[in-house]
Amino acid sequence: MYLWLCLSISAASLYSILLHGYPANEKGNIFKLNLFASLSWIVLLFIFNKCTVTLNKEILLWGVGYGIVQALFVLFKAKAMNAGSVSVTTLVGNASLLVSIVFSCIVWGEKISIADVIGLFLLFLGIVLSTYSKSYTDTNKRWKYYALVFFLLAAAVGIIFKGFGKSAVSDHTGDMLLVSAAVMTFFYFCTICFTKDKTIPFSKKKFLVVALAAGILSCLYNRLNITLSSSMDAVIFFPAFNGGVVILSGVLSGLIFKEKLSKKQWIGFSLGLLAIFVIGVF
Repeated sequence: MYLWLCLSISAASLYSILLHGYPANEKGNIFKLNLFASLSWIVLLFIFNKCTVTLNKEILLWGVGYGIVQALFVLFKAKAMNAGSVSVTTLVGNASLLVSIVFSCIVWGEKISIADVIGLFLLFLGIVLSTYSKSYTDTNKRWKYYALVFFLLAAAVGIIFKGFGKSAVSDHTGDMLLVSAAVMTFFYFCTICFTKDKTIPFSKKKFLVVALAAGILSCLYNRLNITLSSSMDAVIFFPAFNGGVVILSGVLSGLIFKEKLSKKQWIGFSLGLLAIFVIGVF
């Protein structure tokens, strides 16, 4: 199980690295990318489903629900990052794991130990040190509203994964994701139709390569996360995944893009690793 978790974290981190230089907040580029990425989801999931699709009311409900939430999640994440600080917005998104954990505790009766609470505090502190920067200007007063919706949607994604994994149709993950991919494709297509600039940020060949890679990586880690979130307690899965992605993405950025990490960031990454160890072991 932990091997699959490491694979999911690696895929999500590589996805973040892939988008590092992508002009996501300009001219609706994030929606252009996600349109083609969602189309690749449909192809990949259909192949892995052995070219068959099983549908019923519950599968459609979960699929449409996740598709809408994920599409809105991308929309408000882009709006929040465009309106304010990227680092603070990233922090807001990661902090949503607290809502997912509390919800799982209340609804599904998952227990939280004192060690888990200590680990969560260390993880939150580590994420703050790793991502937060004081040198930003909140040029758009609407940022706080975008960030709030983004925070709630980020929590909703985790809760939907957890809920679907405990549902009667949990063995139809591929079918549910196929429905959600179709919903997201329709959403992104409609969004692009209202975007004045229809050009793509790179050459067609490079754009298609980036979109395909983004589709494969995002499909992989989302597919794994549905299974992992239902098999592991929320207090273990969400901190391990979120914290792991923050740490690995930061380290990979330093290695690949030669970005210099500050002492504060290294301390943050170290606290994150310690937090994941405390939560997972104790």
